[in-house]
Amino acid sequence: MGFSNKNIAGSQNGLLNFTSASRFIYEPETVAFLQLADINILNDSTVYYGGTAQEILGSAIWTGLNDFVISLKTAMSLTLGVNNLSTKFDTIYPFIGGTASAHKYNLCNPLNTDAAYRLVFSGGWTHSPTGVLPNGANGYTSTFWDSLNKAGDTRIAFGGYRRIIATAGLFGSWDLTNPTRLYDFVQAAAFTIGDLGGLLNGAPRTKSHAVALTSSNIKTFSAGVVKNTYAVPTFTRVAIPYFLGARNNNNVSINQYENGEWSMYWLSGAVEFTDTQIINTINAMDNLQVALLRNV
Repeated sequence: MGFSNKNIAGSQNGLLNFTSASRFIYEPETVAFLQLADINILNDSTVYYGGTAQEILGSAIWTGLNDFVISLKTAMSLTLGVNNLSTKFDTIYPFIGGTASAHKYNLCNPLNTDAAYRLVFSGGWTHSPTGVLPNGANGYTSTFWDSLNKAGDTRIAFGGYRRIIATAGLFGSWDLTNPTRLYDFVQAAAFTIGDLGGLLNGAPRTKSHAVALTSSNIKTFSAGVVKNTYAVPTFTRVAIPYFLGARNNNNVSINQYENGEWSMYWLSGAVEFTDTQIINTINAMDNLQVALLRNV
C-alpha cells in the first residue's frame, strides 16, 4: 500500500488517521527512506530502541529526519516537496534502524543496488541505534562511489558525524600513487584530500566534520566552522570505489582498518559547495543526531 506524503498519526480498524497537512507534510526522500521494508519506521507512537538511551517514538524519527532533509534543501536552495537531494549529494547514509540491513541504504537513492551506492558490510561491524562501528581488524564496506565517475578534478566533498573517535586506521581509496589518495581520517603529514586525523593540526577534532575541494582551494571543517584552508592539490580521479572502515588499495587489497563509530556519512562530487553550504550541512547533521538522541 502506498502512503501519501503526510503524517500517518496512527491507525484504527485498518484506517489511516491523518493529522494537519499544513504541519505534517514530509519530503519524498524522508518517506521513501523510512518506509523501506528493511527500515519500516512507523510514523506513530511505536517505541523504537526500547531500554536504550536512544529510546524514541517513530513519529520523532520521522520529524527528525524530515527536518534534516528540509535543512539540507534549504541550504542548497532546492525546491521543497521534490525528490532532488541527489542533485547536490551522491550519498547520505543516516544509519537509522539499528541493523546492517537498515544501515546500508543511501537517503538520496534508497535502492538495494550498487548503482544506488548502497553499502555492503563485510567483516566485523557492530550495528546499533547510534550507528555503525567497524572492529578495526577486518570490517569494511564499499560505497561503490568513485571519483572518476562522480567527482571533478576540483569538485569533491565528504563528511560525517563521528560518535567514537578512531584510535587506528583510516579509510577511502588509493591507487598507490599520491595524487589519487582520497582519505578520511589521516594525519596532516599525509594530507591529500582529507586532513582529519585524531588531531587536526594539533587541535582535538570534534565529532562532526567535512572536507570540500573546489576550484579555489580545499578546506576542512569541524564543529560548523572552517578549520584549515589549503591550496588546490594535484588530484587524479580514479575508478576505485571509496570504502568506509578501511582503505581500498587499487581494488586489489584492503588495509588500514579503523575502529571509530559513525552516526552519519556523506559523499558528493556533484557540485562545488560554498563554505556556508558545508557549514549548514554540518549543522543539519548535528541537529539530526540531537533529534535521534545519539549526539555526544
